[in-house]
Amino acid sequence: MIRMTLIPSNHYYEKSILDDEYITFENLWIFVGLKNEIPNKFDYFLCKVGSKSLIVFNTGSGIKVFHNLCKHRHSAIKIEKYGNGPLICPYHRWSYDTNGKLKHIPNSKQHFPNMSKDEFSKIHLTEWEVGLCGEFIFVRKNSNSSKLEDYLGETYKKLNII
Repeated sequence: MIRMTLIPSNHYYEKSILDDEYITFENLWIFVGLKNEIPNKFDYFLCKVGSKSLIVFNTGSGIKVFHNLCKHRHSAIKIEKYGNGPLICPYHRWSYDTNGKLKHIPNSKQHFPNMSKDEFSKIHLTEWEVGLCGEFIFVRKNSNSSKLEDYLGETYKKLNII
């Protein structure tokens, strides 16, 4: 006799259940795109993992993934799905370097006269971990679980050939 367990109906509509699922998926390796979609320095594309908008960004020396959210007023840094350009928020023009570190605040001495160099240096975009396998780009928010190779198992070798 097969026993079936029904999912409680509230799992289909309660926001707290959805939020818990988002947290779970953010910590697993998620395929987001292909390296050949961003071949040049400053090429990027946007993707969503759970409720988070992410920027998959070619730094010129590798691929980084950042939460698409400026640290100032939480505006999206990139609006277009695909493009090329440095990490500059369109709202107040805060700019970030290729490592996600705050690079420039327009009129910073006027708007933030008491901000120390130490405070300035601590402002970074939220970075996600990147795993590459052949042309495939995978991301996850936290690095507290298995490496991409272990997570994919035998599939890793197959994808790494492509």
